[in-house]
Amino acid sequence: MDWQERLISLFVYICKHYESGLWVFGQRLSPNIYAKFSDCEVITVYIWGIFRGFQEIKDIHNFINEVIETF
Repeated sequence: MDWQERLISLFVYICKHYESGLWVFGQRLSPNIYAKFSDCEVITVYIWGIFRGFQEIKDIHNFINEVIETF
């Protein structure tokens, strides 16, 4: 399984659990109702960054920006 398939599997897993009750513990606190990312996507990116060895949110953000720029 390549990294894209792992990332998609992680996203599906998180969405399944988010919709079945995890949302209570990870609900977005921003008043922005027109967010560019869903809560499931944000949680997936954060966990993916941790899997990749990043510990700081800033490092995860920079990593994801680099990945996005390659597409």
